[in-house]
Amino acid sequence: MENRIHPATLTAAAAVLGQAMPEYADPQKLLAALRLATQAKNHPETGTGPRLLTLRQAGNILGVCPKTVSNWIEAGKIPARKNGRKFVRVWEADLLTFANNLPARPVKMAVNGGLKP
Repeated sequence: MENRIHPATLTAAAAVLGQAMPEYADPQKLLAALRLATQAKNHPETGTGPRLLTLRQAGNILGVCPKTVSNWIEAGKIPARKNGRKFVRVWEADLLTFANNLPARPVKMAVNGGLKP
């Protein structure tokens, strides 16, 4: 089960954190950094140097589907490496650079704070 962050909490955290670190003032960039940190924490090889990510891992970090990541790679927006005929990998550092240059997207707010009435 994936952990969820309430949009209002994310926006408030980005506002506070953005004062000290402007690169995290955008809620979507903060969310991408949090996803990457969570993924790195759960990875058995944390801290062993650069990592290659699958399209699914890259999509999870950016909050998009793997096909979107693939489209961005084909458009030349994200550098990628091909392993064999069909296995595409993205360097973690390149993905972070791309994520930091993404334009801000509005945070979708759930009705009733995501709670069922």
